[in-house]
Amino acid sequence: MKIPNLEVHATHACNLFSKSCSHSSGRRVDKSVSLEEIASQMKFWNHRIKQKYFSILGGEPALKKELCEIVRECRRQWPSRNSS
Repeated sequence: MKIPNLEVHATHACNLFSKSCSHSSGRRVDKSVSLEEIASQMKFWNHRIKQKYFSILGGEPALKKELCEIVRECRRQWPSRNSS
């Protein structure tokens, strides 16, 4: 199946600092999704879908220390998308 965008949820943690944020809308949650959980979710889908883009979502995904590893995992799980 082809989809335009695959959204990977990286964290529920949010510091509610972003002025335009509506993702958590007033809820202060602190659960982070582990890299292993993210990789497992990707592995479930990597042979089922083809996407044009990836979006890494969450409360504050840019604050997640494993952000670069998540991007690398996307590339490992969908190697055919690396050149697109």
